Amino acid sequence: CKPAAHDLRQRIYRGHGSLIRLAGVKISYYHDEDKIMLSQTAEYALRAVLYVAEHGTDRLVQVTEMAAALRIPRNYLSKTVHALVRAGVLLSTRGKSGGFRLAVPADRLYVVQVVAPFGSLGEERHCLLGRAQCRDRTACAAHTKWKLVADRVAEFFRETTIAELLQGAAVPA
Repeated sequence: CKPAAHDLRQRIYRGHGSLIRLAGVKISYYHDEDKIMLSQTAEYALRAVLYVAEHGTDRLVQVTEMAAALRIPRNYLSKTVHALVRAGVLLSTRGKSGGFRLAVPADRLYVVQVVAPFGSLGEERHCLLGRAQCRDRTACAAHTKWKLVADRVAEFFRETTIAELLQGAAVPA
């Protein structure tokens, strides 16, 4: 059952819940061993960009405001959003009334662009059964199914826009 867009945004902002469910596997930004995850910095970056996309359409959004709303340490978030500026995801304006806004419209900004500056998205898969050599030619029992899931996860990040997440449209049927 797809949550309402507002509920999805609140869950992402506050770090509660997961982004999507693919092939029965929860794609989450929590730091559990049994889930595919983003680094904490990538999670914060995604939450910050979603916040800016929603609240910064007609104004600049300040780090202090974001940090309070998202419950992220201000200094950590400041470093994260400046990395997003360097990556071309956000634009910044200095000064007392300065802040951040999206560098491109939310409907042309893909999730991969937001999280990529903070690490890989699991392009280098590790064997679920712990084998050192687990490739298509020397596959373990889980390899084929896991490869399909990992490919769908990568597809989600490549093909889902920030606008779709804000609308709740990125949750596949």
